[in-house]
Amino acid sequence: MVKNKICVLCEKPINNYNAGFNHFKIDESQEVDICLECVDKFSKWQQSILAKLFPTKAAKKRFG
Repeated sequence: MVKNKICVLCEKPINNYNAGFNHFKIDESQEVDICLECVDKFSKWQQSILAKLFPTKAAKKRFG
């Protein structure tokens, strides 16, 4: 584990940094570190977008 990594989104220190969970490679020239809290927020945002694009009973129940 590596210490002193900072989340690129919220700029808070990333506790218990793990490259498998916190390091995001965008393309060959861009890589960022994201805390798990921001990963969770981004994931929920993405789920709500997908629920709007592909509405199902479960998605409607979860996201209205």
